[in-house]
Amino acid sequence: MFKDVYLRMKNKFFLCSPVNGCESNSYLGSRIVEFFKRNGWEFVNKSKFAEYIIINSCGAVKSTESQTIKLIEFFLKRYGEGEKKIIVCGCLPRINKNLGKYEGVRIIKNLEEFNELVNSKLDVRGLEVNQFKKGLYHIEEYNLDDHFVIKIASGCMGNCSYCSVKFAIGGLRSKAIKVVLTEFKKGIEQGYDKFYLIGDDCGCYGQDIGTSLVELLKEMFKIKKDIKVSLNYIEPEWLVKLYSGLKKFFIENKIGYVRIPLQSGSDRILELMNRHYKIKDALEAIDEIRGTAIIDTYLIVGFPTEEKEDFMKSVEASKHFDKATFRVYSDRPNTVAAKMFPKVIMKEIKERMVIVMEMMKKAGNIDLNLSGEVMGDTKDGLVV
Repeated sequence: MFKDVYLRMKNKFFLCSPVNGCESNSYLGSRIVEFFKRNGWEFVNKSKFAEYIIINSCGAVKSTESQTIKLIEFFLKRYGEGEKKIIVCGCLPRINKNLGKYEGVRIIKNLEEFNELVNSKLDVRGLEVNQFKKGLYHIEEYNLDDHFVIKIASGCMGNCSYCSVKFAIGGLRSKAIKVVLTEFKKGIEQGYDKFYLIGDDCGCYGQDIGTSLVELLKEMFKIKKDIKVSLNYIEPEWLVKLYSGLKKFFIENKIGYVRIPLQSGSDRILELMNRHYKIKDALEAIDEIRGTAIIDTYLIVGFPTEEKEDFMKSVEASKHFDKATFRVYSDRPNTVAAKMFPKVIMKEIKERMVIVMEMMKKAGNIDLNLSGEVMGDTKDGLVV
C-alpha cells in the first residue's frame, strides 16, 4: 500500500510561497519549477500528490516570516516526518537561524543545493528563465504576461536600517551588458516587444562592473527602438543620480512601468532608515516623468520614532504616484532599526491606516486593497 502511494508521488513536486508580489521570490520559484521539469519531475497543484513540497519563503517582513513558519508547521502536521520531503528555500533561511529546529525539513541556503536533491547534471545556478511561471507573480495595474523577463542583477548597494533581506541577497552582482543583451536578442527573436528588467535594485545596475542602467538601456534601444521596457525597482537614490540620463527614456515613452520605493515622505525618517536622498529631489523627478509610465511606490507606516507629521508627509508624497502601497513597519532580526526607540504603538498605527483609507477613498479614482499581516481586525498593507 505504502509502496503504491510512493510510486504515485515519485518525481512529483509542489511549490508554494507566502507572497505574490515579490519579483525575486517569483523569479526563484520560476527557476525551481523549470529546473525540476528539466530533470523529469512533474509539477502538481496539490501537496498530497507530491513527493517534494517546496516552500519558497520570504523574510522581508514579520507577516511573511510568520506565514512561512505556518506553512512548515501545517505540512509537518498533515504529513508527519518522512512521508514527504519538505524543503524551505528563499530568503528566510539566511535571516531566521531557527528554522533548523524543524526535524525532517530540508533548509536550503544556497541555490546549488537543489542539484543534490535530484542528482542533476544541469546546474541550477546556470538556469535562467524569461517568464514568470503562471500564478507566481502578478501586478494588478500592469499586465506582464506578454513581457520577456530578464534578471539583470542580484543584491544591492544599500544598507537600509530596517532591512533583513540584505543578509540574504548580499551586495550588488550585475550581469555584464553583453550577457543581458544576449538574452534581450533571444526575446526579440521570439517576437517580444515588451521587456521586464528585474533586480533587487535595477537603479544601481552596473555600478560594480563599470557601467550603469542608462548605458544598458542605450544599448538595448540601439538594437531595437520600437520596444517598451519596464523595471521592477529603481531606488530613489539612483533615480536622482541617473535622472539626466534616464529622463530621455521616460519622455520618449520607452518605459512602461517602474516601482520607485520611497518608503517615507519625511527626510528625518529617511535619514534614520539610512536612505540617501532628499524627498524634494525624488518627487521633482517623479513629477516630471509621471504620465509617461505607470509609477508606483512603497511606503512604511510606523517606523521607530515616526510622528504624525512624518506620517502625513508620506501620505502627501503618495499622491505623486499612480499607486502607493502602505505597509506597517516590523522589527527584523539583527537590523539597526530593531534597536531604535521609541516604537510607534499599534493603536497609533491603526489610526494612521484609517486616515490613509479615508483620504484615498475621497480621491475617487484610486482602488483600495488590503493585504499583509493581521493586526486584530486590521491588516498591515494598504494598496492605494
